[in-house]
Amino acid sequence: MQVINFFYKGKQKRIKNHMRTRHIVYFEDKFFNKKKLNVNSFHNFGIPINLLAKCLVSIALDKSKNVEFCVSSRIWSGNKFTNLFGFVLSYNDAE
Repeated sequence: MQVINFFYKGKQKRIKNHMRTRHIVYFEDKFFNKKKLNVNSFHNFGIPINLLAKCLVSIALDKSKNVEFCVSSRIWSGNKFTNLFGFVLSYNDAE
């Protein structure tokens, strides 16, 4: 996710005390019939919501408003996928 965000001109920041922890992820809408999940973390960097690439949509955030799950705005409509195979990396999209 971080690489895709970077490819589309998004940015990321270092998150202190996030590596090897468990935390709650809050979904924007119900996902897999859940509004929140307790997950483990294996990363030191995160994507604050304001640094998410413009062509991506946040689906889940942590308590500090870092993006934990995102999808292409081309395949996400409201709370459902419109075209699961529509997310293809294209250099032209990043410009």
